[in-house]
Amino acid sequence: MAAASLITAGLKITGLESDESLLNAVYEISKRVNGTVPEAVQSGHVTPGDANWAVLDLGSVVTVKGLLIFAAVDDVHVDTTYVASEVAEIIIPEGEVNFLSLAGIVKVKSSDTTGEYDYIVFGDTS
Repeated sequence: MAAASLITAGLKITGLESDESLLNAVYEISKRVNGTVPEAVQSGHVTPGDANWAVLDLGSVVTVKGLLIFAAVDDVHVDTTYVASEVAEIIIPEGEVNFLSLAGIVKVKSSDTTGEYDYIVFGDTS
């Protein structure tokens, strides 16, 4: 299943201090989009230093239910169905937040060497 960009907004997520508060923050989105409550949440701020593709760190999330990604600096390219080569299926413009409902290996890259992005991925532990 290819990714579907379900929500796009120009906002910044702040005040999330733990996985527990992250779980509370994504609970309502997951419930409305997937009909289920996520078991695990992983978040991060990435400053890759290059414009190469990298697999997104999922932490304890095994079955991804959704990905919230904020393009902090430069555009962010997302490949949600990686198999043998990368394809920028979704491009998130700098300063925008995008919620993706997806399945499969997620690879992300910045459009430039100075790019940065924040993400919250949530789903189940099995």
